[in-house]
Amino acid sequence: MRLKSILAILALMTVFVAAFTAAPQNPGAALLEQARAKKAAGDLQGAAEGFEKLLTDFAAERKPAANALLELGAIAESLDQKTRARNYYERLRREYSDQGAEVTAATNRLAELEGRSAPGNAAAGVGGGATGVGRIVIKTPYTEDPYAFALSPD
Repeated sequence: MRLKSILAILALMTVFVAAFTAAPQNPGAALLEQARAKKAAGDLQGAAEGFEKLLTDFAAERKPAANALLELGAIAESLDQKTRARNYYERLRREYSDQGAEVTAATNRLAELEGRSAPGNAAAGVGGGATGVGRIVIKTPYTEDPYAFALSPD
């Protein structure tokens, strides 16, 4: 009898743990991924609407909101709307300055939009400047697939 009680309690605990871990913990991140999926499928209008919805409904979630601004800037660039893209990148730098990687990406995109090299690029003179220390920026293609890298079997 005691064994059955212990097993029943364990089963209930398992159900509760599964229910709480399956619930989305970050709705802003989920909305970001949905919009990115639309963008990858070629639905730029639907993706832009998703990113805008994230900005209006979940602006307090700083990381997804900053990424949404980056994505909106990229969509505007792909539609050859340079001024609009610049506005998104500048907004990201102004309102989400605590998001380091996103701010760096926005700064690099702004530099490219203005026709000059991004800070730290080889064309800008890596290692130059007053301190003699520069950053090296390696551009890699963006992909939605987290396993889109090659590993050598050797």
